[in-house]
Amino acid sequence: MCFWFLAHLDAEKVSPCCVSISRSRVVEPLKSVRLQESRHLCLKAVIFETEKGRFCIDPRQPWVREKIEEFRRQQKTTVSPTSVSPHNDLEITSAHIGKIH
Repeated sequence: MCFWFLAHLDAEKVSPCCVSISRSRVVEPLKSVRLQESRHLCLKAVIFETEKGRFCIDPRQPWVREKIEEFRRQQKTTVSPTSVSPHNDLEITSAHIGKIH
């Protein structure tokens, strides 16, 4: 289980973030993947979004990198664009995959 928190990041923006992370494996197909950096009350996490919701995952889990690669392969074979995050989180690219730990 992970918890979302509305963190006041600056004078005008309020952004949901992960304040706890899970080690549980996400088995559902992914809709989006984001890397949340550690800031204020927010923890460093990989955020997997599925049909069931968002999951804040410990980026040090060995299966996380595989899940991200699987998502990226699926995105290359689909015509629809990937979702764009309106938050300050980073969309995962191959440059980020090596830095997840």
